[in-house]
Amino acid sequence: MNKIFDSIKKNHVLEALVMVVIGLVLVVWSGATLEFVCKAIGVMLCAVGVIMVISYFLKTHNGIVGQGLFGSGIIIAVIGAWIFLNPNTVVAIIPIISGIILLINGITNLIEAVSLFRNKYDKAWLALILAVITLALALVLILQPNMVMSYLIKLIGIAIIYNGISHMWIISRLNKINKVMKQEMEAVDTEAREL
Repeated sequence: MNKIFDSIKKNHVLEALVMVVIGLVLVVWSGATLEFVCKAIGVMLCAVGVIMVISYFLKTHNGIVGQGLFGSGIIIAVIGAWIFLNPNTVVAIIPIISGIILLINGITNLIEAVSLFRNKYDKAWLALILAVITLALALVLILQPNMVMSYLIKLIGIAIIYNGISHMWIISRLNKINKVMKQEMEAVDTEAREL
């Protein structure tokens, strides 16, 4: 039983340490991490595209399916190459698209807030503040996409570091309880032998 617990403890401590290291990497090198992830996605898409094209030439699929495989393979490989060569552009697109969605919602919220004012709703000012905040967040996402992604990656890194540290603390408490239980069992065993 103790060997099993020790094995589990070692695995969990190792897992927690890896989480802390990954979190630190995300916090310290957030920009490089994003670029690496985009390049990895680009390489994977290129590989899938190349496999599809090779599959066409190996005649694993005939007729329309084979032609579709060839065409799709080329398109996927080209998209993968573009992502690999332009990772910063891909990273910048994510917050911009999110910003556009927020902008549309913010404008809708603003129109709804005006409607609340016209209908003399006593808390219409709160709806107006919420709409303005939504519009402000949308503009930040659209105008500062790199900063947003950098902070987002850092936030993810901090969360992963927290997870690793809290996990290590919990394992240390379990280890402490295991030692107490082991001592109690040995005491009971000793008393039983004496009788």
